[in-house]
Amino acid sequence: MSHTLRSGAVYNSSPPRRSRVQGPNVIHKRDYIVSNNSDIPLGLVREKVASCRLEFLDVGPIDEEDPDDPNRNNHTILRLTFLRQLDDDTLYAPIGTRGVILDLEGMEAPNGTNSSLLIMSTFGYEGLHQLALHSVELPMGRETLCRN
Repeated sequence: MSHTLRSGAVYNSSPPRRSRVQGPNVIHKRDYIVSNNSDIPLGLVREKVASCRLEFLDVGPIDEEDPDDPNRNNHTILRLTFLRQLDDDTLYAPIGTRGVILDLEGMEAPNGTNSSLLIMSTFGYEGLHQLALHSVELPMGRETLCRN
């Protein structure tokens, strides 16, 4: 499609942008183990973060025999939501990725000690985690934790 400017010059506009394909509404899309010798894909590192939330998840009753047990096990994740979702399918994250979740998962070692792995997972859903009991937005950038 061509356009004519007031000066009389004619230019051809670029073709219309393809419509954004929505990613599936899933919790985890791709997992990475974050350790001293692992590389986080640069494409994820370079994404701008719009919000940071600490979410407390309900992971089931303490008494596994009683599903209605009011005492619940919980787990905490840190969710970083990107400024914009990914519009393209990439090697490091599928189309529609909204951000990453940082999750510290504990493991029992054979000698009785506990260790943990930091897992980074991409996600593609809007709003809170489906198991969220409570969520807290953490200030980022120039915002301060203490106010005078």
